[in-house]
Amino acid sequence: MKYALTIATLLLAVSPVLFAQTAAQQAKPKKPAEPAQPFAPHDLNGMWMRENGPLACSIVGENKCEMCDTTHTCVTGTPGVEPGGFNILPTGVNMTPWAHDRWMSQDGGKGISGNADPYDHCDPPGIPNIVYGYIHPFMIVQTPDRTWMVFEEAHSWRMIYTDGRPMPKAEDLPFGPTYMGFSIGHWDGNTFVVDTTGMNDKTWLDNRGHPHSEDLKLRDTYRRVDHDHMQVSFTVDDPKAYDHVWTFGPRTFDLKTGPQWEMQESFCIAGEEQHFNSQVTDPTAQGVQPPRANAK
Repeated sequence: MKYALTIATLLLAVSPVLFAQTAAQQAKPKKPAEPAQPFAPHDLNGMWMRENGPLACSIVGENKCEMCDTTHTCVTGTPGVEPGGFNILPTGVNMTPWAHDRWMSQDGGKGISGNADPYDHCDPPGIPNIVYGYIHPFMIVQTPDRTWMVFEEAHSWRMIYTDGRPMPKAEDLPFGPTYMGFSIGHWDGNTFVVDTTGMNDKTWLDNRGHPHSEDLKLRDTYRRVDHDHMQVSFTVDDPKAYDHVWTFGPRTFDLKTGPQWEMQESFCIAGEEQHFNSQVTDPTAQGVQPPRANAK
């Protein structure tokens, strides 16, 4: 009996080891991680599209976000302001009385859900609205002395000088204030920094209708973090319109390749106003363009 108990005890002690060895033998070996695709940090060429989060967003107070990121949280929001278009004004930033009066004069601050959106009347969307506010891609083309941003939305383009010229004073702008302004870019390490002045006050900062003045100084940065992703931020310096300088971002943009991501036309045409407005004002319709609907 004594020997039987000893044998049983040994079997109980050894069995977990045998079970672990058997499980290890049966387990399939894991595939090695695929090596990261090489990329040049200063190469921003290509078609880029901002990442979009799921439709179900977190709740902020009593209001539900219209836009959220991949973590299901609101991209940003203005306290006490009901949703109504993509909003880049961070919590804690306040409009000046001048900006607030102008904002409310635009159909009560309804933004894209109202009737005052300049783009509804085929006016250019402007920067940064055209980058963040529409679910359409843009292309970056780099040359030795200029970088071009070509936008599918409104089929418009932006030129950024990279030849080392200084930023002109307001009185020296070659064409006065314009929709896209005057932009100069330079590299700070692996971050492409763009400074823009000379924008007229006819555009919105976002689809929520937040205004800006002609004193606006805008800085946007572009950093390619790997082969397929680029992070973009915008810093707004406009003391006439906001109580302090603020930054929106970074937000991630994906590199898009393949024939389904060739640049399409998206003009604002007065003769097709009804169709155009349905695409712009309906968030579910934005960017749903065959054959791109199921593109990866």
